[in-house]
Amino acid sequence: SYSFSGSGALTTVEIARAYRTLIDLYDSVSAGLGTDDDEVIYREMFARLEPCRGFTKDFTMLQP
Repeated sequence: SYSFSGSGALTTVEIARAYRTLIDLYDSVSAGLGTDDDEVIYREMFARLEPCRGFTKDFTMLQP
């Protein structure tokens, strides 16, 4: 999913970087597993992806 900056839009560079990360990960996983089965590759990619930004509605940790 996309996380929007204060201006409400991702930059072209941010979108390109995100797609490049996914393409590189797909290539790496498919080569490493030796398969072109998208379902298998998807599961492995999802397990390896780490969020670069997070969102929470719980701000109790900010209270004094």
